[in-house]
Amino acid sequence: MSLISKLENFRKRDLSAHSGTSSHKFYWSIGLAEISPFEMRVHYADVPVFGQNRSFFELKAMDGTILRDSFACDPFLLVVREKIHIFFEICGYIEDYYVTAIVSSTLNPSTGEVTPIQYLKKAESKVEEKRTWTISYPYPIQIGENYYMTMEEFGQNENTCIYQLNLQRFKLRIIGKLPTRLYDPNIQCVDGQFWVYGIDSDYSIRVFSSDNIRGPYSEHRLSGTYSDKSYSRNAGTVFSFNGKMIRPYQDCSKEYGKSLAFSEISIDVDNGLLIKNLDALEGITLSENSTNPYWATDKVHHFTPYRIDKGTIYALVDGARKLRITNHGWINS
Repeated sequence: MSLISKLENFRKRDLSAHSGTSSHKFYWSIGLAEISPFEMRVHYADVPVFGQNRSFFELKAMDGTILRDSFACDPFLLVVREKIHIFFEICGYIEDYYVTAIVSSTLNPSTGEVTPIQYLKKAESKVEEKRTWTISYPYPIQIGENYYMTMEEFGQNENTCIYQLNLQRFKLRIIGKLPTRLYDPNIQCVDGQFWVYGIDSDYSIRVFSSDNIRGPYSEHRLSGTYSDKSYSRNAGTVFSFNGKMIRPYQDCSKEYGKSLAFSEISIDVDNGLLIKNLDALEGITLSENSTNPYWATDKVHHFTPYRIDKGTIYALVDGARKLRITNHGWINS
């Protein structure tokens, strides 16, 4: 029996025992993909590395905790001494408590094998609720021999925090803050200047900079120039391709997380963030499609390259499919 069939049969068997409310839910997965802009080709791996695979039933973390009914999204990576460290959001039930956390694993892209997840930061608990807040989008950056990270903490933090990441101790420490909170903040160092930009609740791109990773960060005079659901929201790691600085972005004009595309940008002190072209990869988009593998049929909203070779971009992406659930379905599993 195929993995897809096992997923469906397990779900039907387990949910049939539970009555009560039912609804549809998007389950996100992280998988490997490759795009070839010059050939107009997009290819996804058949089975993801996290999410709607075997670990979906019982994902065991390195500390021994077990998540059920889980999904994974927003993958980022650091390559350290030829080892690919991936950082991403994970959500799932630990017993009957719903948890969102930023976790890490290492990836072998040749085989798709990953190591057990480690918790880097768990979201704070909601008062009198059996769940945490949501944290996501753990964007890392390397400066010399040091590592830093920012992330979205929109529900539980009034600021956007800059963290120093200790990969040996596997700890985060706040070293700076922006004076506002942002959805999906990117962090970059360009010509010695540090830039953090993401959207506010009105989908305006807010742009902040500092000459020190720790801050203080000031809002650029042209911050807020761009505000459009079809291209404002960041969608993964900024990368270089064919001499251009490429920023993946979400197209949320129809629905959040429905698809993504690629813009050419530049960043400097005079202009702040400048979007030069919204079709930087000449028609390449990643979106819902019934011909996609099962784990990415309904949404695709994140892209992080791990290798670019001869015009082909190899990347981690996330995708979602919509399933009907009754409660969360795993109480007696």
